[in-house]
Amino acid sequence: MNDTADLDDLFEDENNLREEMSDKEVKNHVEELKEKRENSPTNYGRDGSLEVYSETFEYRDVSFKIVVRRYFKISPLDIDAEMSDGTSKWARLKPVDNSEDAATFLSKYNIKIGFLNHHTTHSWNEGMSLKERFEECVEEAEKDINWFRDSAGYELEERIDRMKEGFEGLE
Repeated sequence: MNDTADLDDLFEDENNLREEMSDKEVKNHVEELKEKRENSPTNYGRDGSLEVYSETFEYRDVSFKIVVRRYFKISPLDIDAEMSDGTSKWARLKPVDNSEDAATFLSKYNIKIGFLNHHTTHSWNEGMSLKERFEECVEEAEKDINWFRDSAGYELEERIDRMKEGFEGLE
């Protein structure tokens, strides 16, 4: 588990992580997938994405994961294919371990949709390096966790009070 302060140590350069899956590994995975798809009666498509990196972080005793996905094309085989924004990799924030239950609860009761859930394939991410996208996910995680630690309890109490007031009027 990593501290979010060590992000520079994770990157080889602006668009590559030190520990991400190598081009050779990506190509092998994509070739296997291509073979499966070509031999499948349902033929699932000609492009996709592959998780090439995953790291779990902790901030204020709450865990979250950032994964990096890489876009590819199967026909013709192209592991360096670019999405419409000109990039082939993006970052995604996900809840894990001690944060999954909170994320499910907050979403189920419409308290905070998307708690620790963010991706960087939006139009405003166009032109950003992978490192900038990764940092955006870390910032989103820290904002969510700060809200959860500092404000969520008060907001829940306020909602409960409003609900109680509404029920009192039904008597």
